[in-house]
Amino acid sequence: MIRDPSLREVPLGIQQKYIIVTCNYVARERGVTKLMSVTDAKEKCPELVLVRGEDLTLYREASHQVTELLSSFCPLVERLGFDENFMDVTEMVERRMKETPPPEGYSFSGHVYNPSSELDSHPALTAHHVPALCSS
Repeated sequence: MIRDPSLREVPLGIQQKYIIVTCNYVARERGVTKLMSVTDAKEKCPELVLVRGEDLTLYREASHQVTELLSSFCPLVERLGFDENFMDVTEMVERRMKETPPPEGYSFSGHVYNPSSELDSHPALTAHHVPALCSS
């Protein structure tokens, strides 16, 4: 979409061989899913625009640029694939909390991570991420 902005508002799928490896939100709203066959995707969304995705050079470059940008804010950045980065922002939050006093009457007292809560089952909150999310 960066190379061709006209594709921003149309259903778009990235094709590798005979499958859709990813798609934009417009395509998802019309029933296209990741790892769907091209045939099934076109049945669900006949107006789907397909872009060949075998050459990953541009994706790799953009992914590294995003990681570099995040690293300029936080030194603890971990890459996972092309489109995911995890940041441990604990020190940033602690520094901000020390620099900015909380509003009068506000307290963190009693706000403890509860592993039996519904958040425990959220896929983004795996054990790998919990320490960064609940450090104080």
